[in-house]
Amino acid sequence: MIEYQKAWPQQDTPFAAEIVFFDAQRRKSILESHVDDYCRYHSELREDLDEDALDESEGRYNTALEVFQALFADRPEFMDDDSTSCFLQCGRDKGNKYLLDRFVTWTGAMVSKYKMKDGSVRRQAFTVVELANQVEPFAKTVSTLEGENPTPSPWPLVEVVR
Repeated sequence: MIEYQKAWPQQDTPFAAEIVFFDAQRRKSILESHVDDYCRYHSELREDLDEDALDESEGRYNTALEVFQALFADRPEFMDDDSTSCFLQCGRDKGNKYLLDRFVTWTGAMVSKYKMKDGSVRRQAFTVVELANQVEPFAKTVSTLEGENPTPSPWPLVEVVR
């Protein structure tokens, strides 16, 4: 979600944004839901599902995969589709808790690097384009050009950008 507000009293550039992250408990809950959706998709017997249930299951699976690839794009386990598939398959074999524990650890490290204050991060810029570039990973998955190092996008962990 994106909210628009007036300038902060201490703002010293024309443009600024505050990125508010979900708390640790909510982040874990989000990850747990996606791990469950991913694993459930692979354990369901598709021939037993009607078309609507199948579409819903595939949608949840695709969302989970998108979230994992956005959050962990810079990790070797998610560098390409084959690595992702292999890691998640091995993780499923070890159980949902294995994947969840890994993801919670990785996202905890990701969030800590932003040096949040009260669960949020602030960005300031002199141009709209500069601010948009700074805020982009917090609002959507960042595309990486071939040959560039992948950039993780923490947007699934963000409650609001204002």
